Amino acid sequence: MEKTKYFYEPRMEYSNSYGIYYATYGIYLKTDREAIPLQHDVTMKYEEANQICEILNRHNLEPEQAKYVIEDCIIEKYLW
Repeated sequence: MEKTKYFYEPRMEYSNSYGIYYATYGIYLKTDREAIPLQHDVTMKYEEANQICEILNRHNLEPEQAKYVIEDCIIEKYLW
């Protein structure tokens, strides 16, 4: 049986915090028909979001696993 191939990509999102609008990047799961948001407001830098997607795609992680990896990447960046 062939394992499902997952593909993740960063997408720009627009957010609002107390009336201040800003652009961030979220991580989306790309399917044949649509892009499904997996994690919103991950980073304000495209390069960081893209790097996370590269890790997820390299290891072909399932969406539930991918959420944990995204959280770990964000936490590691800001705690060290």
